[in-house]
Amino acid sequence: MPEILFVVSGLNLLLFGVLAVTAVKRTRVEMSPRMQSLGWVAAAAASAFVMGAAQRMMLQATRAGWIENRVSDFMLSEWQLMQSLAALVMGVAALKAITRVWGPLGRADRMVTVLTDRVVPEDVALGELTEREREVLDAIGSGLLTDAELGEALFIAPSTARTHVKNILRKTGLGNRRELMLVAAHTE
Repeated sequence: MPEILFVVSGLNLLLFGVLAVTAVKRTRVEMSPRMQSLGWVAAAAASAFVMGAAQRMMLQATRAGWIENRVSDFMLSEWQLMQSLAALVMGVAALKAITRVWGPLGRADRMVTVLTDRVVPEDVALGELTEREREVLDAIGSGLLTDAELGEALFIAPSTARTHVKNILRKTGLGNRRELMLVAAHTE
C-alpha cells in the first residue's frame, strides 16, 4: 500500500507542479493586472499542493522503510511548521487577491455581456460556416486573435488561419476579429 500512495502522491506533485509553472508563465505574459493577480493566486495554491504532495511522499517512503525514521521526525517537526506557515501566507495572499479581483471581474463579465447583446447584429449568419471555421471562431472567442495564436492552437499554418478568418468575416458580414470575438461570446 505505501508504494501505491507514494506513486499517487508523486503524480499529484507532478500535476500541481506543472499547474504552478503554467500559471506563472501565463501570469507573466498577461496584460491585465486583475488577471495577473488571479494567476498568482492559482500559482500559490498549486505550490501549496506541491508542498503537501512532497510531504506525503516522504512520509510514505519512511513508512515503507526506504528512508530512515529520523526523516519522518523532521517532516513532522520543523518542516511541518515551515510548510504550515508558508501555506498560511499563501492563503492570506490568495484571499486578499480574490476579494480584490472577484468583484471587478464579475462587473467586467456583465459589461461584456451587455455590450455584446447591443453590438452584435441579430442576423449574423453562422449557419454557413464550415466545421473548421466554427473551430476558428471558437478559438477567437477564447481570446486568440493573431494568425500565429490561432495556428498554434488549431495545429494549422498561420496563413491557413488567416484564410479561415477572411472567410468567416466574409460570410458573417463583420468587419474585424474583435467583432468575431463578440459574436463567439454571444453564441456560447
